[in-house]
Parts: sequence; C-alpha cells; structure tokens
Amino acid sequence: IAYLDETLLAQYADKLDKTRIEQWIFEPGIPDGAPVPDSDAFVKVDTARSAWLAGDSRANAIETADWTVHQWLYFLNNMPAQLHEKQLNELDKVFSLTASKNNEIAHSWLMIAVRNEYKPAYERLYEYLTSIGRNKLVKPLYRELSKTPDGKAFAKKAFEQAKPGYHPLTVHANEGFVQ
Repeated sequence: IAYLDETLLAQYADKLDKTRIEQWIFEPGIPDGAPVPDSDAFVKVDTARSAWLAGDSRANAIETADWTVHQWLYFLNNMPAQLHEKQLNELDKVFSLTASKNNEIAHSWLMIAVRNEYKPAYERLYEYLTSIGRNKLVKPLYRELSKTPDGKAFAKKAFEQAKPGYHPLTVHANEGFVQ
C-alpha cells in the first residue's frame, strides 16, 4: 500500500482512484463496475466437439494450436461416456492423447479409454498408474477399472506394482477397488 501511495498513485493520479483501490483491497466482494471478463474460448471448444461428434468435421479440422490445458480438459471431460473405437482412434491419431505428457490431459484421456475399453491406451494407462502417485489422478481410474472383471485384474496388477511408491492415504483410498 505504501508503494501504491508513493509510486503508482503519485505517477498516475489521473488514471487511478485511491478510494476505488481501497474498495478492492479492504472491502468484501468485487466492487461495482468492475470489468466482467468475457471469453468465447469454451464456446469454440463446444462447437468443435459437437461438430466432430455429429460427424460434420474431422478431428484434424479442429483448430487446437492455441488451446490451453483448460480447453483440452473441457474438450475431453465433456465427451459422451461412450465413443466408438473409430472415434477414439481418430482422436488419438490426430492429437496423440495417449502420449500426452500433461498429467491432467492424460488423466482425462485415460478415463475415456477405460470407459470405452480402448486397449491401445492401456500400456500408457499402466505406466501412468505405476508412476503417478496423486490420488486425485489415480483414484478415478482405479474406480472405473474396477467396474469390469478384466479392468479389475488390470488395476490389481498396476496397484501391486505401484503400491510401494504410493502415499499411505493413496493406498488406503484405492485398495478397495482392487480387492
């Protein structure tokens, strides 16, 4: 606040209002007249996903070069639960989702892979479960895998290998899925 008074308010008295600044600092909520952010970033993602799902466009026609991680997560997390193998192959081929180095994006993609038993992603899924220890990322995968006998067997094998490296809370939270 001292810096603000001595430097910014002194230099930009015509552009800054001390009363308004004090509202931001000391009063609850957002002051009246605050700028409202407006972005169509997720609308563009919805449009692209819907067109692709409807078969009106191909995955390679989706402009993703400027997408943020949040847009990718929004794209993946709002896919329908069931996709056809052809759709999964197309997404994976175009966007290299199975090979994603971003753990959040990989998690979302691997959830889709497990729900749809997309076997080309299972080697990566195994590596992911045995190298990522964050419960927030592994628990949903173990839960989803445990819904089928084959998935449960896969989960058990990965869990047994990963267990020594997991935090005790992660072990406790997931061992019920592999029993």
